[in-house]
Amino acid sequence: VRMSFLTLTGTPIENSLSDLWSQVHFFNRNMLGSLPIFLSEVKKSTQQQLYRKLLHPFILRRTKTDVLPDLPEKQITVQWCDMTEAQHKTYKDHRNFYRDKFLNNKDENGKVNAFVLLEGLLRLRQIANHPILVDKSYDELSGKFELVIEMLSEITENGNKIIVFSSFVEHLKLLRETLDSTGIVYAYLDGSTKDRKEQVEKFQHNPDVKIFLLSLKAGGTGLN
Repeated sequence: VRMSFLTLTGTPIENSLSDLWSQVHFFNRNMLGSLPIFLSEVKKSTQQQLYRKLLHPFILRRTKTDVLPDLPEKQITVQWCDMTEAQHKTYKDHRNFYRDKFLNNKDENGKVNAFVLLEGLLRLRQIANHPILVDKSYDELSGKFELVIEMLSEITENGNKIIVFSSFVEHLKLLRETLDSTGIVYAYLDGSTKDRKEQVEKFQHNPDVKIFLLSLKAGGTGLN
């Protein structure tokens, strides 16, 4: 009995050489030899052309240009919102603190510390989401957080599903607490989630699960 094998993947060549090797090893075992040998040999310029010729007949590749006509037009809506008064005060206080810290942190050559700047920008991003991410004693509202909750309610009430991405896991946890308090069911995935597949399938196949809370880092691995 003759068997044919086919693998589907996103961007194995762009992702990593080990990803490419695993795909080839599945449909044509040992064609590229062992993984350590392949990773060593493929780095040699004299061998790269050989590997290109060897792999070319086995790869059917669709580029972005090929698939664009089949994709629906992307729709982007920018939603502006205002900070609450308490949130704005917290934002300004931290902005002034990190501005002074940045200007006063200079080395012997007069160069400023870029890490202080990056830390300040990170904290301001978090405060724009919700000040409690930076200050655990903060007990006021967040303009953005309240608007997101309002939008989630409107979208789900219309029968639609929505994925909420965030770079900050603590921000997702705040959303979880709010959804839990209202009895709204949802799927959730961050770097610590063990049942990734179950969470994805719950969102895809359960009509009652209309919200998927997803961290950017975890969602960028193995999901589309």
